[in-house]
Amino acid sequence: MQQEREHVAKSVEKANFRKDLERQLPRRWRVGDVYAPGDLSARAMASFKPKRKRPAVDVFDALAMNPLKEYKVCVARVAQDRTGSIHNSDAA
Repeated sequence: MQQEREHVAKSVEKANFRKDLERQLPRRWRVGDVYAPGDLSARAMASFKPKRKRPAVDVFDALAMNPLKEYKVCVARVAQDRTGSIHNSDAA
């Protein structure tokens, strides 16, 4: 019974590993496909990757937001006294 569980666990682990590797391959090979060794190169595989599409609508336009207003800048209140030294006005 224990050996059977270990065997099932190993086979599940192998299947998950195989699925992870298959996800990394951009081309789906079918039974009967003929290929040359050069088809397995990184350059040839890159040609089968799905191309990224540019968004049709800008996100900020769709949300009617001004992106410049979304920047959060933390500026310490710094004052300069007559001597030219810089000190923090909050510390006083």
